[in-house]
Amino acid sequence: MRDGWNESETLVLNEIRAEGADAPLAYAFVGKARDQELRSEIVKYLAARFTLDKKGLPSSPEAQQARKAMETRMKLADLAIDDLRDRICTEADIYLAGGNQVQAGSIRDNIDDALRSLADRQFPEFKAKPTTRTGTRPDRWPWPESRCPRRIG
Repeated sequence: MRDGWNESETLVLNEIRAEGADAPLAYAFVGKARDQELRSEIVKYLAARFTLDKKGLPSSPEAQQARKAMETRMKLADLAIDDLRDRICTEADIYLAGGNQVQAGSIRDNIDDALRSLADRQFPEFKAKPTTRTGTRPDRWPWPESRCPRRIG
């Protein structure tokens, strides 16, 4: 997991490419998207929190009303931060070692596809073999009998 706030995208992509296409590694790169929006909401949240911490418990009705208003500001900023975080994460790019970007659809689809590719890279002998003309799997496993899965129980 790499991000665009602490590292440049070019540097990260160069490191990913340097791993080689056979390495069973995948990377998620979270770009520096919506930076100003996120900073703004974090500032709002922190300002409200520090104000509430500094002022203490209110004694008058006006002070209680002001405290509730500040709590509402803090909650709204917190919700906005959560929403931005979710949007930023769903826009993350998934790369396989060697530099191939996985683009299967949603972020979940991309991660699932990357995991399947990693399994194929790590364990090439278990990679799904082509089907026969009838569309079924061949009767024999493509590896020696001693390595075939056995039913337990």
